[in-house]
Amino acid sequence: MIAKLFRMIKGTRKLFAVSVVTGVLSGLLLIGQAVYLARATNGAFLEGKGLQLLWPSLCLLLTIMIVRAVLFTIGEWSAKQMAQQIKSDLRLRLLDKLAQLGPGFAKGERGGELVGTVYEGVEQLEDYLAKYLPQIALSAFYY
Repeated sequence: MIAKLFRMIKGTRKLFAVSVVTGVLSGLLLIGQAVYLARATNGAFLEGKGLQLLWPSLCLLLTIMIVRAVLFTIGEWSAKQMAQQIKSDLRLRLLDKLAQLGPGFAKGERGGELVGTVYEGVEQLEDYLAKYLPQIALSAFYY
């Protein structure tokens, strides 16, 4: 179903890829962050190095943390954009289908339930599309 949505709605595949790639890069940078944190901690406590000698490691650690934050923001933004595009397209398709079925179909249904399905039902996809799907793809890389 998701692959079909990606094919039907242009641009969503790229946004999904950006979300996954930024997650992978962030994961790799997390390893670098742990290495430089360990080096700084080891240098300060076990080797007795002063701030002057630790400064390069601390600056690199701060840089890695900032880059990870930027990557996280980009990944979250792209995942949300992907979810918004898919939800918008699904709403339009639902409304088109209801219009095709005509008033005869809507007459036999409760109007509030139809509107609720179009709005709330599609809105419930937000977490699935923006959070769950990218995490599933990331888990394939880390496994």
